[in-house]
Amino acid sequence: MARAPTAQELGVLTRDPSRIRNVTILAHVDHGKTSLTDSLIASNGIISARLAGKLRFMDSREDEQLRAITMKSSSISLSYTPERELSDRPGKWPVPTEPHLINVMDSPGHVDFCSEVSSALRLCDGALVIVDVVEGVRTQTVAVLRQAWQEHISPCLVLNKIDRLISELQMDSADAYTHMVRIIEQVNATCATFHQELLMLEGDSMAAASGHSLWEAQDQIRPPLVFSPAKGNVAFASATFNWAFRIDDFAKMVAQRLGMKEEGLRKALWAEDGGDCYFNPKTKAVGRKSENGKLKPMFVQFILDQVWAVHKAVLLEPDQDQARKIVAALKLKVSEKELFNKNSEEALRAVMSRWLPLAACVLQMAVEELPSPVVAQPERMTMLLPSAAPPEASAAQILEQEKSFASCDTAAGTTLAFVSKMFSGDVIGAVAGGNTDTHSFIGFARVFSGTLKVGDTIQVLHPRHEAVEDSQHATSAVVTSLHLMMGRDLLDLDSAPAGCVCGIGGLQEHVLKYATLCSTRICRPLNFMAFQALPIVRVAVEPMNPMQQPELVRGLQLLNQADPSVETRIQESGELVVVASGEMHLERCLKDLRELFAKIDIHVSPPLVQFKETLGPVPAGTQPRAPAMQATPNKLCDFAIRAVQLPEKIRAYMVQNGEAMKTAYAEQVAGKAVSPQTKSLVDGLQECFKAEGWADHWSKVWALGPRHVGPNILLNSIPGFQQKPNWLPLELIRALEAPAAQDSEVKERIRGMEGSIISGFQLCTVAGPLCEEPMEGVAIFIENVQISGTPEEMTTTTETYGPWSGQVISAVKDGCRAAFLEGERRLVEAIFNCEVQTSADMLGKAYAVLNRRRANIVEERMKEGTDIFVVDAKLPVCESFGLVGDLRKQTSGAAQCHLVLAGWTMMESDPFWEPATEEELEDFDGNDVTNARGAAKKWMDIVRKRKGLPVEEKLVEHAEKQRTRAKRK
Repeated sequence: MARAPTAQELGVLTRDPSRIRNVTILAHVDHGKTSLTDSLIASNGIISARLAGKLRFMDSREDEQLRAITMKSSSISLSYTPERELSDRPGKWPVPTEPHLINVMDSPGHVDFCSEVSSALRLCDGALVIVDVVEGVRTQTVAVLRQAWQEHISPCLVLNKIDRLISELQMDSADAYTHMVRIIEQVNATCATFHQELLMLEGDSMAAASGHSLWEAQDQIRPPLVFSPAKGNVAFASATFNWAFRIDDFAKMVAQRLGMKEEGLRKALWAEDGGDCYFNPKTKAVGRKSENGKLKPMFVQFILDQVWAVHKAVLLEPDQDQARKIVAALKLKVSEKELFNKNSEEALRAVMSRWLPLAACVLQMAVEELPSPVVAQPERMTMLLPSAAPPEASAAQILEQEKSFASCDTAAGTTLAFVSKMFSGDVIGAVAGGNTDTHSFIGFARVFSGTLKVGDTIQVLHPRHEAVEDSQHATSAVVTSLHLMMGRDLLDLDSAPAGCVCGIGGLQEHVLKYATLCSTRICRPLNFMAFQALPIVRVAVEPMNPMQQPELVRGLQLLNQADPSVETRIQESGELVVVASGEMHLERCLKDLRELFAKIDIHVSPPLVQFKETLGPVPAGTQPRAPAMQATPNKLCDFAIRAVQLPEKIRAYMVQNGEAMKTAYAEQVAGKAVSPQTKSLVDGLQECFKAEGWADHWSKVWALGPRHVGPNILLNSIPGFQQKPNWLPLELIRALEAPAAQDSEVKERIRGMEGSIISGFQLCTVAGPLCEEPMEGVAIFIENVQISGTPEEMTTTTETYGPWSGQVISAVKDGCRAAFLEGERRLVEAIFNCEVQTSADMLGKAYAVLNRRRANIVEERMKEGTDIFVVDAKLPVCESFGLVGDLRKQTSGAAQCHLVLAGWTMMESDPFWEPATEEELEDFDGNDVTNARGAAKKWMDIVRKRKGLPVEEKLVEHAEKQRTRAKRK
């Protein structure tokens, strides 16, 4: 058994970034990430080789072990010495036979924890993408490949669970080869779509800038990811039995037997052009054609047939004599006790792990095919650093910093690091038996340039920081400790050079989710991290004992810091709300809140699913509705308001640029000059107006909402009145001077009400009339304002009706709501992409479960070579709770489902719809009024009831006369 490296040995390896590999392991759930990581850990003697794949060493949480899934990203540092030296490799880096430091990060495969994947990818330069050869490319496989592409990560592919092709599907070697070729092609096709998306997004602009055609500009865009065994970036493995191989591993063995050159044989075992090569045993020649169709591809003949023969002799049809011959021929050191173990799976594991050790294959591939920080950082600069030009005053200093960043200079004068998440040190302490009375947080970080040392004073730069000394978005912190992360343990370090992944103590009071660390404030923070899914599932929490409210508030603050994607809020009503990415993520957050952070008993409400309120398209042939009229409480001012659906391009643009809108709004409120980003943002919105035929309405834009940046617009159609936009720069709106249709006194009085009108609009859009959920995609026109009272009359009525500004706010809010209700009102619900895998005999029961939950079936397909059906559907988030358990119960555990947030969709029915004809009453069962109104009415009433709003419902239905006791005779 190998000896575990000491902290001093690993510390020495951190000093040479060219011999460091930062690798994350990506895959769909249950495709074998943690089992494969166990084998890598066992190669360093940290755990026993016999426990590899069973111990799940990186899953340190109790619920991870119970559920057998990974819920957090964690890192471990391993030492590996390459088996062979590679020096002359065109386009590649040399690989010396000296010890390398491999920082391996195990990440979750469940979509609920995709934020943990983003945290790991930001700190890595390479990735191992694992695919189960039976299940193939699943939804989360595509998602992690997309994340790796966006983060400019270099991946390698590992086809795992090949043993299942032999033992479960009982494929022969030729069929298995065809099956694996198809999976590799599918992965490459997925990666090609990412490249095409990038070409469509950036190709036109690059072609215009260079003066070339789009076809010529394509060469300037980074090439697509391509996986091929011939390139050395594909491995074939079985993490369960601890074996793996690449083409190179067999090329050397077969070359000695056939007397051929190793390089030529490597190209023949898997041709780079994707074709098959055949070996003719009679002529000893290699060709591209199979003589009479009887020859097998060389990959099958010289590799898969050998693997299949071992499985057959040891596992499928145990034959002691044949097993002895195989072990002798392969020159393996396997004892008789291991070879003839009563458990044939253990015997197979002993033979295969000695013949084709998994750790040696995967780590060698990581060293050869995945870049070091020195090679990777220049390529990742364009993604990590802001694209805008630095401020002129500090441009020279910033460019020097970015130069040392690109070279991964350990001796750079400026130290730059990035913290991708904060994790609770109490979890580590609990596993190690430490004290957990006090909460401590450690930053999960990567050093990009310079050397970080214990005791250094570091500047914590938050995302909105600008490269100035007096920025309010930067704080100073002292590095109290540095740690090399070893899964469940932490090893102390004195310093962390560039290229090193480490834990940083002392940031608890300075970093909430993620931040850039730099030795100076004259530095630009790295770009935002992109998350695959946003939190969507909400619950309200309260302590069982009301006296423990402060402990719960403090616990929520700690939970918010410890989880990259969870959100904790205090509603305006005083409710404490936890927002999570999904049902499983919510369970983990509540468990941590009870047992680790708040340490109190809490009461949890049913899930509070978020809806939005919008207007649908007006049916063809419908006459335009008259504006809604609303008067102030003192009846001295009347508003004419009309609400219509916002065109789709305008709505989509505002939703996609929500964060940019918030930044621009904050800059304008702070009194800053109009930045190029703000101008570009507003110009893009104007182009959307023109594209939708709303160019005439551009000069009428008054305000955005809710919260001044939302996807709803207030427009001014008051004759003769020129509005002043709420925060959008007037010169960008290009408002036209309106004709003086009203006298100046009335215009001035309307001008004085502008702030109140905008406030009423904001109140309406933040809580719509259906169930007080936010509005989206609504345009509100103020058609007219009629003032019938004098200023003196308005002043004299304030004692009875309240301040005049409050009356205007109330009137505009109620008028906007009334105008909304007169339109095609609709609810908008969140939608999951639901993928269900089940056997043929349980397909009907799976459909029954989906249909009960309003799922819209998109596609049904059968996996080739198996009896497994895959059903793709669109499932409302509000109907998804308990789906996993319901499917398992109804299908006896034969069905699995995977949910990914797909966006939002408008519900088809009007929440206030009622059957009006006999046919409608008959079709929709008019006796049951609740069901006749459809799902929109049902969920609107559920939300209204939760919020304490009035609900129209029958409390008693089909009542009978109460029976009393019989009279005594």
